[in-house]
Amino acid sequence: MTAISLLCALVIGSACATPTTMADCSALRSTAKREECRFEMARPLVGDDAALDAALSAVADPGSRDLLLLRLAIHDPLRAGALCRRVETDGAAEKCRQVLGRPHLQTSRQPPRDPP
Repeated sequence: MTAISLLCALVIGSACATPTTMADCSALRSTAKREECRFEMARPLVGDDAALDAALSAVADPGSRDLLLLRLAIHDPLRAGALCRRVETDGAAEKCRQVLGRPHLQTSRQPPRDPP
C-alpha cells in the first residue's frame, strides 16, 4: 500500500476511492462532484430501464434524481421523452417541456394522449 493510499484509508476514508456505484457517489462531499459522479454512473444505463431504476433508487433526494434525469434527457435527446416521464418535481417537468419542445435537438415527441 502506498503512503497516499494509506493516508486515504486512515484519515480520509472512502473520499479517495474512485466511486464504482451510485451509492458511492452519495458519499462525495462536493455537490458538483456528487452530481457529476451520478451522471457518469447513469449515462451507460440509459436504455436499460431496470438498471436505471435501480441506480435512481440510490438517490434519496427527488431534486437530485430529477436533475440527473434532465441531464440524461439533454445528453440523449432520442430518449428524452421516456426520461422526462420519470421526473417528479414541477420545476423539472417544466424544464423537460423545454427540452422536448426543441426539435433541433432531435427529441422524439410523444403523441398527445386522449382525454380519459
